[in-house]
Amino acid sequence: MNKAVIVDDNKYDILILEKLLKINKITEDIISFSTPIVALNDIQSLKLSREDYLFIDIMMPEFSGYDLLDKLVEQKVDLTQTNVILVSSTIDPRDIDKAKNYEYVQRLLQKPITSKMLLDALRT
Repeated sequence: MNKAVIVDDNKYDILILEKLLKINKITEDIISFSTPIVALNDIQSLKLSREDYLFIDIMMPEFSGYDLLDKLVEQKVDLTQTNVILVSSTIDPRDIDKAKNYEYVQRLLQKPITSKMLLDALRT
């Protein structure tokens, strides 16, 4: 069974995404981190696969989602082997363009995330 990993500093956004993943029967196996530092230490040991999802918020206080992605690559985590989806409340075109520079990032979802947005993102 696939799993989802969520990294977001906003606990309400984590709860919403967890609920959407369960309601839409995407996965019941969800691991959430409210700080990127803890996520950085634990993601490598999770052995994510092609069936798994990694949702990362762009704007976090300790360091950005982009910084987290860079640090995971530095730790030799193969992000090409999982479904990486960035999430953010940003509407800044620079953030959207920056997400395109990461070849393993499949999509940037804007908050608040809805069931339709999530399902559409996971179908493509």
